[in-house]
Amino acid sequence: MAQKAAKTETEETRAVEAAEKKPVPMVRPPRKKGASLEKKLSIVSLALCALVLLVFLLDLVTGFPFGRVSVTLDIVLLLASGLLAYISWEGMREFA
Repeated sequence: MAQKAAKTETEETRAVEAAEKKPVPMVRPPRKKGASLEKKLSIVSLALCALVLLVFLLDLVTGFPFGRVSVTLDIVLLLASGLLAYISWEGMREFA
């Protein structure tokens, strides 16, 4: 019987404590005008992709920077930088 009374008392205590807690309102900081960090990172990523694309396209066509050591590697890196450029472009459009 004492356990049942103690159990009921703790349930009542929990109910009262839950009722006393007030929800904390969510406060968001004001958005800054101008370019956000995400957009800046997308622009930097897009610029680096363009640089990598240019270097490996130049290597594929003329063999200048790396002496055309591996044509397969040039093609794979061109595709990878193109894919990353596409992802950066879509991200930049999303944050605009």
